[in-house]
Amino acid sequence: MRKNGIVIVAVASLFSGSSYAACVPVKGKIVNNLHTPVAFHTMGVASVVFGSDVRLKCALLGQPVQPPNPQDPTSVAFVHTISCDDALQGPIHSKLQFNTVGTVNPATGSFTETSTPIPGTGTGLFLGVNDQGSLTIAGQIYPTGAIDMQFSGQACFN
Repeated sequence: MRKNGIVIVAVASLFSGSSYAACVPVKGKIVNNLHTPVAFHTMGVASVVFGSDVRLKCALLGQPVQPPNPQDPTSVAFVHTISCDDALQGPIHSKLQFNTVGTVNPATGSFTETSTPIPGTGTGLFLGVNDQGSLTIAGQIYPTGAIDMQFSGQACFN
């Protein structure tokens, strides 16, 4: 925990008093499953690397935006919520919501998405995240309903 606390203080000091968005690299892997009763509702876990050495284990919930785009059945749209296992100063866990849009290849199950943070939804490490950063996601949906994804991008702060 001490290592995470030092990084958080260092990162927070970069953002305090600045009038521009400072960004932190974010990358990781998501293991997900389609979850009924709503079509394309998803639940899973994410291994997240925030900055260069803060590692988080997170839960991920995907709620589909209905309908994503009726004119294009290959398009997908979600609101994703991530909640992580860190405890900064007491029982505060990092949480953030994203607007996610993308396309899926129905023949292969492969897909790409772009997730943009929803400002005002962050807590913990994600407190103050704005919509200037984004994540690029590449994934695969299997016939069993299992979903594997890799992502990278940045979180930007006010």
